[in-house]
Amino acid sequence: FQRGPARFSLAMSSAGTLCKELTARLASIESTSALVADLHLLSSSDAAFLQPSTAASPAFAAAWPEEQQLDEEGMSEPFLALAAAALEADARVQKRCGRLVPKKLSEATFWRNYSSALHAVLFPQEPAVPAAGAGGDAAAAAESAADAAAEAMTKLRLSPSGEGGEGGAAALPAPSFARAAGDLQSSGALSREKVLRFATGIAAVLMSDGTIDYLASLPPEAMPARCIALQREYLEHCGI
Repeated sequence: FQRGPARFSLAMSSAGTLCKELTARLASIESTSALVADLHLLSSSDAAFLQPSTAASPAFAAAWPEEQQLDEEGMSEPFLALAAAALEADARVQKRCGRLVPKKLSEATFWRNYSSALHAVLFPQEPAVPAAGAGGDAAAAAESAADAAAEAMTKLRLSPSGEGGEGGAAALPAPSFARAAGDLQSSGALSREKVLRFATGIAAVLMSDGTIDYLASLPPEAMPARCIALQREYLEHCGI
């Protein structure tokens, strides 16, 4: 990022403060933290850079509006610190930037989108998945599905795997989910919200680049069992 002449912004404040909060959170992550794998998952495809994360809190969009410029006074210094911290945490971000900017989007949009994904991972929100009305509220249902899919991707973990690929290739990180706290629902009717959360979430995970690469690296006879195991883990993550 090349900094141009700083321009005064009455709204420093929010976007600059947000950058500082993200930078501090990135700096606090230990190398053994599960968040490291979460960050690497974001850069495993272009998705986190091309669109803002639907899993980020509403406060993010309010603090960092689409028209926010990176070289405004009060934003440039915090942004540069955030960019440096993000590249130190995951070097692949630089490669994504080189491929996508300016061919697919501007640098400001690239960093806003990625920062929204970072915010969703580092400051996760509990997903709200309202049921569609009796008349069939398609817009609300679609938004709920998108939220559930985004939440699943932010909770997906990548752990060392002992299963090697073809020809003795190094094993790729295995996707997994943490079990929900408390008792799982093992009886009674499932709510529509839980079913929607599971179905859309596991679909997003199974279709992600990281999961596809991992499954493709397995011996053919091992892939079906691992797909089923991942779905069972996500059921338990959803409290089922």
